[in-house]
Amino acid sequence: MRYQLRVVVAAIVCWAPTTTSRAVVIDDYSVGAIALVRDTAAIIHTQSGLDPSHVAGGSRNMTVGWGGGSAGQSIVVDTADRTMTLASGPTSLGYFSVEYGSVASPLGIDLAANGENQLQVIFKRTGGSGAFLTQPPSISVSSPTGSRQLAFAPPASLGGDRYLSRAAFSDNSTVDFRNLSRLSFQFVRYSRDYSLTLYGIESVQIPEPATVSLGIAGLILLSAAARRR
Repeated sequence: MRYQLRVVVAAIVCWAPTTTSRAVVIDDYSVGAIALVRDTAAIIHTQSGLDPSHVAGGSRNMTVGWGGGSAGQSIVVDTADRTMTLASGPTSLGYFSVEYGSVASPLGIDLAANGENQLQVIFKRTGGSGAFLTQPPSISVSSPTGSRQLAFAPPASLGGDRYLSRAAFSDNSTVDFRNLSRLSFQFVRYSRDYSLTLYGIESVQIPEPATVSLGIAGLILLSAAARRR
């Protein structure tokens, strides 16, 4: 009995800080394969009729090269690799936007449906240098109570040049995450030969530090009581 309790305590200590549960997927890039490559003019394209369990609202609104620049800028959704990559051209700066939901067609989704409390994005950057490579993409969200650019926590390395970053709902309190109208990211003047690859955006549940500590403390007390028997 004592051994079993010690094992449970150790397992909880290792498990609790990183355990997540999925709520609502914004995009997991498993549907809607496409390649948009700018030639002589900007490209504005909407993918509709996508499975809303994989793409919020069932559509992506994408623009390539809206701010100028020359050929070669691109947005590619690879459903085999489950990625979306935005890349500037070899001789021009990059301009991109991707939007889920709109003023005319709000998403109306609940990102906290099952107690989830943070928005999570996994990404990889190539090109550029230094700390810039580990910065999460700029994501803006809107709800009936307000709009704002999300404040993300410092990213964690997942290896292979991939990073994970999360934005706590409590740190972005002007937005009603239970009734999200729109989510978008916009990239302006990307450096030449630069790319950002996204591996998914979704809401997750991260245990509050106080809750984790209380649970661990309780199990430690149980273990101590067992030792006294």
